[in-house]
Amino acid sequence: SRMETLTVGEVYGESNIFLKALKDTPLEQLNTSIETLTVGEIFGDRDEDGNYIYAKDPDNNNNVKVDENGNPVIQISGNPILNALSSAPISKLEEYAEKLTIGDIIPEADDNQILKHLQNSRIDELNEDVKNLTFNQVFEDELWEDDGTLKTTWKYLLDDDVSDDNTEIDDYYIVSRDAGETGKDVNDMLDNMTNNMQKASLELLIEDEMITFENDTDKEKFLDSYFLIDPLGGTGEHNRRYLKDMTIIEMLNYVTTLTKTDP
Repeated sequence: SRMETLTVGEVYGESNIFLKALKDTPLEQLNTSIETLTVGEIFGDRDEDGNYIYAKDPDNNNNVKVDENGNPVIQISGNPILNALSSAPISKLEEYAEKLTIGDIIPEADDNQILKHLQNSRIDELNEDVKNLTFNQVFEDELWEDDGTLKTTWKYLLDDDVSDDNTEIDDYYIVSRDAGETGKDVNDMLDNMTNNMQKASLELLIEDEMITFENDTDKEKFLDSYFLIDPLGGTGEHNRRYLKDMTIIEMLNYVTTLTKTDP
């Protein structure tokens, strides 16, 4: 009968994007067609510039960019989410949306220091992937000198002992670890800085420019300075303790022996 062949377009016209997408659907198949209808089908075909062009809604066409034929245009270049979801059925839109990656949503992610490491992260996995990001990854281009050695500040933060010859460093997570979780984070980096500043010799701290002088003359004078271990033991090398060989803690302890305090 004629009722069995009537289409959505014949009954309701094409006054909005949904009706246009369903215009050839027989009324009796409407429920099934709605379930399988995709985002791309709703917004219709793209033009040569990659823009979706959909049916004009004569009652709601204010402030909408239109093509030469008066059809409203959505620019895909400004809507990467819509573009990424073009094959998603409306009935499964949430499921498809959860599988979108950061790269799908933010095309410029590769230019961002953090997001470039999350380009392949799905929305439903993003929290875990962010938690697993490390300083070593995010700042990889800023950590190293041309000769392959760690830049000074990073060395004191990432190396748990700058005084030894071991150049291997652990990974340090951007997001702080919860109690019971394995791995090191920014708190461990700050501990490294404190420990290294206290354990490294003054000569090493000066060499790494963690301690600086107003001029080279003062620096050389300090590096050549020493005190006698035994005041009566002569001035030979065997009886000298150079200040540069001391740590900050040892230096402070030595200074206290030369000063007096009120009783």
